Amino acid sequence: MTTFDRRAQVRLMPTLVVPTSPSPRISIVILSRHDPAMLRRCLASVALGAAGTELPYEVLLVLNGADGDVVDFATRELDGVRLLRSDVNLGFGGGINRAARHATGEFLLLLNDDVEVEPGWLQPLVETLEIHPDAAAVGSRILFIDGSVQEAGSVLFNDGTTAPVGRGLPPGSTDWSFVRKVDYCSANSLLIRRSVFEAVGGFDTRYYPAYYEDTDLALSIRAAGHSILYDGRSRIRHLESASTTSHFKNFLFQRNVAKLREKWGPALDGQLPRPPGGDHNGPPPSALRPAIDRACGDLPKVLVVDDMLPMRSLGAGFVLMHNLATEAGLSHYQLSVHATKHPGADPLAVAGLGYDVIGGDLGAHLRDHAGHYAAVVLCRPDNFDTWAAQVRTHQPQAALVYVAEALFAVRFEREAELADAERPTRRGTALRRAAAKSWQVEARAVREADHVVSVSPDERKRLAELADATPVDVVFPLQADIDLTSAEPGPRDGLLYVSSWTAQDETSPNADGLQWFMQDVMHLVTAAVPWARLRATGAHPPPSVARLSGVHLEFTGFVPELRALYEDARVVIVPLRFGAGVKNKTVEALQYGVPVVTTSIGAEGIDVPPDAAPFVVADTPAEFAAAIIRLLTDGHEWRARRKDIETLRNWWGETEGRSWVAVIDDAISGRRRTEEDR
Repeated sequence: MTTFDRRAQVRLMPTLVVPTSPSPRISIVILSRHDPAMLRRCLASVALGAAGTELPYEVLLVLNGADGDVVDFATRELDGVRLLRSDVNLGFGGGINRAARHATGEFLLLLNDDVEVEPGWLQPLVETLEIHPDAAAVGSRILFIDGSVQEAGSVLFNDGTTAPVGRGLPPGSTDWSFVRKVDYCSANSLLIRRSVFEAVGGFDTRYYPAYYEDTDLALSIRAAGHSILYDGRSRIRHLESASTTSHFKNFLFQRNVAKLREKWGPALDGQLPRPPGGDHNGPPPSALRPAIDRACGDLPKVLVVDDMLPMRSLGAGFVLMHNLATEAGLSHYQLSVHATKHPGADPLAVAGLGYDVIGGDLGAHLRDHAGHYAAVVLCRPDNFDTWAAQVRTHQPQAALVYVAEALFAVRFEREAELADAERPTRRGTALRRAAAKSWQVEARAVREADHVVSVSPDERKRLAELADATPVDVVFPLQADIDLTSAEPGPRDGLLYVSSWTAQDETSPNADGLQWFMQDVMHLVTAAVPWARLRATGAHPPPSVARLSGVHLEFTGFVPELRALYEDARVVIVPLRFGAGVKNKTVEALQYGVPVVTTSIGAEGIDVPPDAAPFVVADTPAEFAAAIIRLLTDGHEWRARRKDIETLRNWWGETEGRSWVAVIDDAISGRRRTEEDR
């Protein structure tokens, strides 16, 4: 029988290079004792998992009373890793504390040596702590080796015991992927601000050698006034308890939960009791829901129903629901969303916003979760027409908020006028019928909703005329995280047209506008400025638009981050000939500080301060081209528009309308009063 020599096997492997940085933001801390092959797989996954990001990191490897073959591997076969050696086992808490004293990063990333991280696991954790400054730590989604769920955050009960959320969900499941507050996350992959870790004294070594240190740390973090988050976009695979026998693990759990109760008795009294029943995966999932909600702060639950997920890259009003999450998520509401035209949408696309994506049959969900929601937000007339009655039937306690991101009837009417510009057409007749039907639905939505939201001050007036007693508020579609681009025109070049092409209709406002521009305007521009070139964003433009590509028009495809394009653009065009509401592409360009040439349709709903002209409005090809030519060739003209844009941005800070929190809170309060009056 051949004896298996792990040390010899590891020595045959090539040197593992981990590309760390001398100036790290993240200090990755790993303890190791027994298994060099397992450690190699862990470190190799770190090197691969952080590839493609610009996050500088270091790796501190603590040889924690390690076996000789682990020491040999670490000292001979690793490059880029900082080694800290202890001849005795300091335990999990003691080993991490020692490494933390040597760390230089802003963040500590605590990582087990028996895990393999998935590509891209690090970026979401850092982004989440950057977005939520009150949070001190964020944990990953922990999977078993086969991809099934081991933990999607955990809950803590008043007896000191814990239970993982989502345990046993099958491979590929996206349930419980969204960012949310939790009682704690296991330290298998836990990112924590180093300043907070030091302020709370690090890990308490009373739990030596292992288990419950991370639960104790979470209680210390919460006692210091911070929260702990979970982010399911970050994923690792964990060989559970690879370093501990089941018998010894059970002993440590029983001993250390008693220590936790001794230390944190009053704090634990505020937790819910452990529900009865369950199996090796813990209490039944439904029984965990009250504890999960409590960890989130028992916030009101709000359901958003829209055509698509609230990704601001889609434009077309979806920015509004993105803004709702960034303004109100985690701190004010527990948010869920259902995409009626894309019910199989990937929840990970909006998981970072804190949205729980409701897939499948929305009607069944409303029935099965009776009494669940404090408010339901229905966006666009079709969704109100389809779902308002079911919300009233199955969620009668919920405030019904209708979001009129545009008056669709007005859009149909304008499109009909354009279609019939020369003579009446069948299409114009069909559009007028659609407008009449839309007016009926929109009028009913305004009357039957508890609260109405418009993005346009002009459209608010028309909605208020239909509303009777229903409150109508303006929530302007500004994006809070957009900073001005460069204030100089010199390095900028060419034109930019931003579209997502979510409407594949050949006659959509975006398709019609670009065709009009390329056919009637662009040749006038290039006659004066031959080098002028337009870049148009968005994946899968309709064929009638795609075939316009050429020397003077480039399609960039989908661009997840638009800032670089706005930095390069000298002029943004919004050549819309029909539509309604405030055009997000116009507002976004102004927020980035790029001069805009647009039509009356593209500029509507955007109030400007007196004596400022932050954009140029032109409705004929000659006027549109002349405005572009001036901005492409005249630096003084460009700077004057830019100065007016800066004036507008400051003015917006005073006049942008109400906040989502104020609107939804008012709607919930008003609905409660209505129910009480009944």
